[in-house]
Amino acid sequence: MKTSKIVLITLLTAVTLTGASCGGGGSSSTTATTVAQAVLATGVKINNEPENNLEEVAAGTATLYLAAQINNPTTKTTTRVTWYKLPDKVVATETFSGERGASQTSDFDQRYRSSWLASRVEKPGASWPLGDYRAEVLLNSRLAKTVFFTVVSDSQADKEAASRAIQKLSMGDTITDENRLVSSRTTFTRNTENIYVQTDLSASTQPGTDLQVNIRYIKEDLIVTTFFGVVGNDSTLIFALPRERFAKPWADRLWPVGTFEVTVRVNGVLGRTANFYVRA
Repeated sequence: MKTSKIVLITLLTAVTLTGASCGGGGSSSTTATTVAQAVLATGVKINNEPENNLEEVAAGTATLYLAAQINNPTTKTTTRVTWYKLPDKVVATETFSGERGASQTSDFDQRYRSSWLASRVEKPGASWPLGDYRAEVLLNSRLAKTVFFTVVSDSQADKEAASRAIQKLSMGDTITDENRLVSSRTTFTRNTENIYVQTDLSASTQPGTDLQVNIRYIKEDLIVTTFFGVVGNDSTLIFALPRERFAKPWADRLWPVGTFEVTVRVNGVLGRTANFYVRA
């Protein structure tokens, strides 16, 4: 019996010590405050989330935002955003303390596990000086995130935006019931009944964007047709070239032998070019 009592007491002591150890570990563990992400944008939503994600900015852009997501803030969390024109010219500095309210809508909210702040800078004068910039996010005085971006001329920004809008430009002679090319090809015969041009849009292409598709017969410098379209919710647009309609300029009503050029303009700016060939 004495032996049993000793073993029982020993076991109880071990369980008690283990429980104390586990409880102490749990009370001392905390979730770190972090800057989960930082995004350059031309606009933010009501909760300060970014409306887009930029690496290049047109010089004429009126306002820029640096949206940063703060995770697990405390009542002592502070964040500072500093904007620089490289190498080290300070453009603007803004400090945030997690006290979002009616008069502090751009601040993050320390009461929530995750929320966004939005640092805002206005265009200095007629336009932003061209060149490279960075925005730094400091969390409790320590560098947490750095976002680099480049300011380019308005015309260059338009060209690059148009190029990004058209993810893919392809041709074919057969489409599915869902108005998609069955397969892509660039060579057709003179008596091909239909030639289809398919534009696949990138996710960044906004609804309401204007598209203009030109088909040109290079040998005669002849614009066969121009299609106009407006981007909706569909990421793919199909334009049809039926031979009976668009081969009329040629006496035999067949496609002429040679190269055709397809150009796509996005809001009037050249976005992508491709060619297809008609063989004898």
